[in-house]
Amino acid sequence: MNPARTHGPVFSSAGIRGAGHGCRAFVVTSRSMAKPPSCPGSPCSGFTLIELLVVVTIVTLLIAILLPGLREARQQTKRTLCQANLRQIAVGWHCYLDENRGVFLQGNNVRLNYGGRQGNGSPTWGADPAQPVSKPLNPHLSLPFVVRDGAEVFRCPSDQGSAFVGPTHFEYYGTSYHTNVMLVGQDQVQFNPFADPCKEMLAKVNERLPGIKRSRIGNDGKLVLIGDHGWHDEWDRGIPCDQRVEWHHQPHTHNVAFMDGHASFVRIHKGIHAGLDYVVVPFKNLATETIECQEEVECE
Repeated sequence: MNPARTHGPVFSSAGIRGAGHGCRAFVVTSRSMAKPPSCPGSPCSGFTLIELLVVVTIVTLLIAILLPGLREARQQTKRTLCQANLRQIAVGWHCYLDENRGVFLQGNNVRLNYGGRQGNGSPTWGADPAQPVSKPLNPHLSLPFVVRDGAEVFRCPSDQGSAFVGPTHFEYYGTSYHTNVMLVGQDQVQFNPFADPCKEMLAKVNERLPGIKRSRIGNDGKLVLIGDHGWHDEWDRGIPCDQRVEWHHQPHTHNVAFMDGHASFVRIHKGIHAGLDYVVVPFKNLATETIECQEEVECE
């Protein structure tokens, strides 16, 4: 009789005989039922050098793609904060006008000494502790007339100074922002009577500037009240193109607040006193006359 074909595990003799029966005990030795051996000393799987290089390359590409967007987002945040400051300052100006019968502030250097902290640039701006400079707008922004620290509402987050003023305009002058000199400044606008094509119109402006009141101005929604320091340098025909100051990485473009209190990021054109996006001349009829005489100075 043929022995039965074995299915399943293989058995081996253990050398133990049953008493008087000639039978043997079998012990399972099948490799298929044994546990896989652990390998504490064997090399474990991991990244190869090529895989690591691929990962590093991908990460580098992602950073290169994302960085410009992050940089632009950071710049946009600074512009937004700068505009928020300008809106607060515009509100302060309206409070000032309410308490001063609507008469704008005029005098020497008030285009920059209107408000803010004491500037470190020179005694003109308040650098001499023995001769502090009063900043008339400060009380309308919950600040004392003389302050040497703080006053952050007058600091533009993008203020980087310039080749001529440093380290920032805020530290040098006590403010990052320059007024419209036809509203807050001296009672006469400086211009070249021989070269400016709008010299006749500007002469008429000068006749009306002394003691200018809010009730006499027009175009509130387009009339610039104050803006980044560079907006004035960008607009003033008498300031060379190479002296313009730009903080926001877009040529010729600056944050400005308008007479109605809103603020925008606006392209400023040198020599243009009245344009589609803004007006510098405070008198409505003269602003209309300006459109016929003004000529833009091209700055690269």
